[in-house]
Amino acid sequence: MVRAREEDEGEEELTRACRGTGSVVRKAFEVCRPGTTGRAILEYVNRKEAAGDQSMKAFDGNRKPRSIKKYTEVWLKILRYIWRTAAKENRPNYTLTDR
Repeated sequence: MVRAREEDEGEEELTRACRGTGSVVRKAFEVCRPGTTGRAILEYVNRKEAAGDQSMKAFDGNRKPRSIKKYTEVWLKILRYIWRTAAKENRPNYTLTDR
């Protein structure tokens, strides 16, 4: 479970969004395994736009908990950045939509 960070105190919605994102990442790694997910899907997930021979290699969802935690933290940093800058008056040129 993703714990609230000190910097998230007072931002209950952001804390909930971080926990939800952590749950989605963990669930994605759980189901992205041969036998659970079809090979074609795993190859699609792992594809690289400019890759040659590697483009047919299936994604391997077997990761150590430490690796998943590091991966999740990157997504949470992105989420926190977008969440906080969306509320600023002088924000970058983007708009968050319901979608």
